[in-house]
Amino acid sequence: MAIFAGALNYQEYNPLVRWVLKKISVNNGGPGDTSRDYEFTRWDDVGRFAKDFANDERESPYRESSVPFATRTLNLLMPKFEQRLLQHISVRATPDEVGLAINSLNRSDTWFAEFLARVRNFGNQAVNPPTNFWQATQAFGETAIHTGERHEVAGGLIGQFWKRGYGIRRLPDAEAFTDFREPGYTKVLTNFWFAEISLR
Repeated sequence: MAIFAGALNYQEYNPLVRWVLKKISVNNGGPGDTSRDYEFTRWDDVGRFAKDFANDERESPYRESSVPFATRTLNLLMPKFEQRLLQHISVRATPDEVGLAINSLNRSDTWFAEFLARVRNFGNQAVNPPTNFWQATQAFGETAIHTGERHEVAGGLIGQFWKRGYGIRRLPDAEAFTDFREPGYTKVLTNFWFAEISLR
């Protein structure tokens, strides 16, 4: 986020606007000569902001400290998409505790999703499916994506989900997921990002 100074184009304003802006400017130590225009924008700063924004620069002075990097991986791996769903929840736990809970999920912990999956797969149940949630998703065909971020868990899935057998395409890694371009498939990318925030 950034705010940049603009300009006082006194010559373009009507008399009323010119008078109001002159009063505001003078009261704040700015110029009051309405016979000329003033340019205040520091274009080098604007250029730096644009470059940092385009590169999603982690150490940018313009990055709002309260905004987490929750969508960084999503943006890098799937910069173009049709739908994005963001959900946020605050819990009284450290990021490490949240990460441990996420990584130890069992299918019974997501009982509603499990119920819907059973309805969808009625008559085509797997024999002895894994009880661990992540083992189950990978058995289904999810590509585990290792982002290098300590507080992130991500995975991608490619398939034809409208078909009875889902049409899953199994891929070896994140690069293959990103490069996949075959028509007739849907790509889904999900992540859990858990970061520490201040609860006020």
